Amino acid sequence: MLKKYRIIIKNQAAKHFRLAVRSRKRKKAFRRRWQNVSKREIGAHHFRLYSTPVDYYEFQQKLFDKEFGDFEKIYAPVNFSIIENPEEFIRFVNSIRSNLENSKKVFINLEKLESMTDDALVILLSNMIKFQEKRIPFNGNYPKKPEYKRKIKQSGFMEYLSKKTPDGIALNTMNSAIYTHGKNRVLSSVASQLIESSSYTVWGEARRCPGVMNTFTELMANTYKHASSEEGKHHWWVSVTKDKVNQKVTFSFVDYGIGIFRSLKNKKADDQLYNALEKLWNKFPWADNDAKMMKLILQGELHKTVTRQPNRGKGLPYIYDCMKRKHIDSLVIISNNVYVDVKNDIYKLLDNEFIGTFVTWEMNPGIFNI
Repeated sequence: MLKKYRIIIKNQAAKHFRLAVRSRKRKKAFRRRWQNVSKREIGAHHFRLYSTPVDYYEFQQKLFDKEFGDFEKIYAPVNFSIIENPEEFIRFVNSIRSNLENSKKVFINLEKLESMTDDALVILLSNMIKFQEKRIPFNGNYPKKPEYKRKIKQSGFMEYLSKKTPDGIALNTMNSAIYTHGKNRVLSSVASQLIESSSYTVWGEARRCPGVMNTFTELMANTYKHASSEEGKHHWWVSVTKDKVNQKVTFSFVDYGIGIFRSLKNKKADDQLYNALEKLWNKFPWADNDAKMMKLILQGELHKTVTRQPNRGKGLPYIYDCMKRKHIDSLVIISNNVYVDVKNDIYKLLDNEFIGTFVTWEMNPGIFNI
């Protein structure tokens, strides 16, 4: 009988030993899996596993309110694109800038994005950098759609925001899908490298595109000279989106100066472009709004009228000519309250004003190249 009890006790001891070993292994595996993860996130994981969806939602909401309760919540438009959805997107950007001017913390909610273009991403980044420079706290979330979440991560967006007030640090290499750069100088070397890298997407080899190159340098120069009353005060930003399937590259350029029309209206009396819009209107009385004025400016009529010089080799008229001569394609310009799609001959006024200038154009097999 005693022997029987000894066998039972021995078996129980062996069983407890196996359970203890298994428990230790599970704890080690758990610690490995949750290494460098905060206790709050681990707790949220367990709460999600062992609670109802309603309870978990309330739990998450309480955590969110506790952490970001004093942040201004700004919801991104479902169609996250300044080209396709200018009114809503500009309203979104103006809301961010309003909070920046008032030194308010913001939380950018990108959760409900249904579509997204890279031009919107570079505009958002250029705004968030301003918060970083002024040391105003900001935060946000990723879109629910995995493809847009992946695009934001691949762009280096978060990597850029983790740097200390960078002055023109490239996010990615020239061969990446999205390239973003911020500078306040005219850098022909940057434009040249971007064009050479992009030409492999379009033609499979390095080629020169004079129209694309000159568009870059004109926009950089305009930002440096005219974006504000003080030369070189404002940065320019550019994103490059490469589409290997359709053999095209889209460039999006943005500067946060005061915009084309505010710049013209603020010219001083000793400037040759002082009162330029009024002089242009006197010659072309039918141009009774900024959209019609923009068409005249692009066609070179501003300098013909005000300075008595054609000046077709510089600035916006030159970029317009590049488009007409097929040296670039799909040119879109947004500045102040004007939206222009040159290819489709669309010139319209916007209800929401974009303070700055946004320009996008395309490189494809149909443009002039060497």
